[in-house]
Amino acid sequence: MSATIVTRLRQSQRLAAALDAVVEAEARAEAAEVRLERVRAILVAALVEHRSTITHAEPAFGRMLPCSANARVAAALSAATADDRQGR
Repeated sequence: MSATIVTRLRQSQRLAAALDAVVEAEARAEAAEVRLERVRAILVAALVEHRSTITHAEPAFGRMLPCSANARVAAALSAATADDRQGR
């Protein structure tokens, strides 16, 4: 009977250690997500500033940007706005 108790105790210890590892991994993942969100916010702000600088400082130059560049900026801003609305 005591062998069964020892076996169960060891299993409990292994499960507790596995749970601790999962909690630590979640904490690292959340920290990484926060860092990624900060980087995304910085990049979106830079895109907005760059786009407004180009179009306000030299409107003709803004019209000369390739359509693909305008589309990429618009898509990035749209995605960022959607993410913000969804709380991501």
